[in-house]
Amino acid sequence: EPLRTLTVRPYVAGPVVALHPALVVGGRIPAGEAILEIDPRDFELAVRTAEAAVEAAEADLEVERGNAAVAAKEWELLAKSFESNEDSKSLALREPFLRRRESDVRSARARLDQARLDLERTRILAPFDALVTAENVEVGTTVNLGADLATLVDTAVFSIEVSVPQARLAGLEGPGSTATVHLADGAPART
Repeated sequence: EPLRTLTVRPYVAGPVVALHPALVVGGRIPAGEAILEIDPRDFELAVRTAEAAVEAAEADLEVERGNAAVAAKEWELLAKSFESNEDSKSLALREPFLRRRESDVRSARARLDQARLDLERTRILAPFDALVTAENVEVGTTVNLGADLATLVDTAVFSIEVSVPQARLAGLEGPGSTATVHLADGAPART
């Protein structure tokens, strides 16, 4: 029995444009190689759109900082001529508008980060040296979030279950043996 089994599911939806040649039942895929690729074009466009939104938000923030600087100078000149409270001063100095523009920049950067992450997720990589035990995808298939595309098992470590009479257990653990023997109830065997 494999100690690690992985069901491959995409984090993004779209048409599959490439499959690893060994993505067939019984195939072996080395760790780090692409198992499959979802068409990245929509995600590349989303990254470029998000980059433009960050630039626009940063430009709006620069304009607002300029407006706030002008407002601060005006406030210095006019503040003595009328009575004000902290709320009117905050508005006159454009502080809420400045916070809003700063928030817009943070939000635009977060959308850019998400777009880049989605683009990265169009390539699904093998997390370990894998043996394919099930496969349910072809080039041209449009995959949806969470769809089961393949099942992989880690080829590094397996557990082997055998039935051995208890009287013969002593012969299983010898010099150089790496076997660990457990009884059916999970307790270590006494030899």
